[in-house]
Amino acid sequence: MLAIASPAGAHGQEAVLPPPSYTETDCTDKVPIVVASDAPAQSDLYSAVTLAGVLDTRCVVLAGPRDEPMPEAQLARLEAAADGGFIVGGSAAVPDAKVADHALTRLAGTDRWHTARLAGAQALISAGGADTGTVEASAGAEDPTTDCTGDVAILVASDEAAQSDLYSAVTLAGVIGTDCIIVTGPRDADWPEDQRQRASVTGTGRALVGYVVGGLDAVPQEKFEGLSHSLTRIAGDDRWHTAQLVSTQARRIAQGEPTEATEEGTVTYTALSSGFEHSCALRSDGTAVCWGSNVEGKASPPEGTFTAVSAGGHHTCALRSDGTVACWGSDEFGQSSPPEGTFTAVSVGGQHTCGLRSDGTVACWGLDEDGQSTPNVGKFAAVSAGEFHTCGLAATNDMFFCWGLLTGSGSGDFAQLSAHLGPQVCVRHGDGTVTCWGAIYEGGGPARISIPQGAITAVSTGGRHACGIALGTVFCWGEDSHGQVTGGGEGNAHVVQNQNGDVVPFVALSAGGLHTCGLAEDGTIHCWGDNRGGRATPPMS
Repeated sequence: MLAIASPAGAHGQEAVLPPPSYTETDCTDKVPIVVASDAPAQSDLYSAVTLAGVLDTRCVVLAGPRDEPMPEAQLARLEAAADGGFIVGGSAAVPDAKVADHALTRLAGTDRWHTARLAGAQALISAGGADTGTVEASAGAEDPTTDCTGDVAILVASDEAAQSDLYSAVTLAGVIGTDCIIVTGPRDADWPEDQRQRASVTGTGRALVGYVVGGLDAVPQEKFEGLSHSLTRIAGDDRWHTAQLVSTQARRIAQGEPTEATEEGTVTYTALSSGFEHSCALRSDGTAVCWGSNVEGKASPPEGTFTAVSAGGHHTCALRSDGTVACWGSDEFGQSSPPEGTFTAVSVGGQHTCGLRSDGTVACWGLDEDGQSTPNVGKFAAVSAGEFHTCGLAATNDMFFCWGLLTGSGSGDFAQLSAHLGPQVCVRHGDGTVTCWGAIYEGGGPARISIPQGAITAVSTGGRHACGIALGTVFCWGEDSHGQVTGGGEGNAHVVQNQNGDVVPFVALSAGGLHTCGLAEDGTIHCWGDNRGGRATPPMS
């Protein structure tokens, strides 16, 4: 079995719960997945969210701590759900009495890893990728000593911070039917020699083929040096986003779909960024595509695979799979000439660019007449470049700093920062509210933004508007001169539905100059607002 730290959330800590888009949405006629919500059930929570994604359901029902009654609101969601469904976890975690009147299939293994594997095997059956019947799973996928020769590999970090990735990886293994999970070791340590040997054997005579679950911090690209490989990295903005992306990939595999496209032939995407007059995105295979204005080549990306992309005023930059930065478009002030070294993030402004180096420091290049390319000293967790300013979120997440035409700092409980494009900056607080400053707000701000529908889980600033995601729906505020806020319709809530009429939640968004784009959980991109030059019309291939 995997010999790693105990599940995140154990040792008396509170459980880290899934986002409200899973646990507070309407369950009417949806397939329910019931799971305990105390710290010992943390692993089951990760498995439940990954299973939910494969089954295309948003009905994760929190049964509460094992020694307490199910919360009334959660019980009401279960009562409204469709017949059938699943319990993830044993009877000690979710006692039978809590769900006595419901015919639910319990997925409970001999330990947390076996449960995750069972969740994946059930996902394969429920998605139509296998004959129906009793769910059985080999014990090999969670055993880091199995022979990987010729198998599809799933690589994942093995420190305590990677627990969520590990459970998602084991569930994905259950869908694929592979016994080859390769642990790459803690993020700041060398790859264990026996695990590197398994990777070498897997790729004997060919490239190492499979998936990497987790971002560059968890599994650095440097660990693959000397290995011939063809690996798809699955990494979201946080642990739950990664689980969502894993489940999307698993659903395509289970249903026998090409992993690059949906049944309609529409290419799917994993990341996007909107600039002033163009937008760019990363396809599921890591290649970049841009649309809209192509003045000075800002919408003509180079070949290669990338893990992040940022579109600005007159140029675009992306983070290559090896951590280096590539830029295209205008280079009048050197904004498209990145320095050497590896980065974990890159952000493009009007005529300058900033990146977050692997050591946590910020480096900027390009126009600096207002000081926008002269970053503060210190370690940062995130950086965001605006038109004539830049802001960074301190590594401790309790301070942000801005330099350039918009200067200042603030302290508080911050989860995210956005200063992209226009004369503003917005910070998302841990309680799901947002505070913004800048020229578009009365008195320059601060303006406190909250959404009645629920906590804001992502925020993005544009030219003179901004947007946030709450319960999977995009809400925008600010200037609406071209429908960039309302999308040309009544209200400002943007909802995407699939062919069955079910709502497909947004998992990411990017506010542009006069348009807005959002990335839905099914990998499709939807844009609204100014469409001059096709900037709000994402490509189909």
